[in-house]
Amino acid sequence: MFGTALIFGMAFLILTLQLWIGFPPLYRRFGRIAEAELRRLIPHFFLIFPAMAAFMAFNRQMLLILPAAVGLWCGLRIRRLIAAEGAAPRFVPAWPIFALYPMLAFDLWTLCGATAFAGLTLL
Repeated sequence: MFGTALIFGMAFLILTLQLWIGFPPLYRRFGRIAEAELRRLIPHFFLIFPAMAAFMAFNRQMLLILPAAVGLWCGLRIRRLIAAEGAAPRFVPAWPIFALYPMLAFDLWTLCGATAFAGLTLL
């Protein structure tokens, strides 16, 4: 169960990074990442190492929630950066829900993808 949480958190972070850099079929390239944003975000990425070290030192499965939480938190920070840029996917259906919530396509991609990766561990 805690391993599934870890995989969900890391998959969410990886899929979020993938869209931040630009995932060519779905999202346009965002160009160069602003150095100030990257400098603010990098220390948060390194919080994964102490979280994993705590798991290794104490050998408790419950501590796998710490790196999962760091992955989710970093992913949500990246989501805020993408939303602030006003980025949108290339192909958006002409449904009114996407006009009301422009980040819905991003959320569906990251949350469904992370859930699929985590769900595969349960099979």
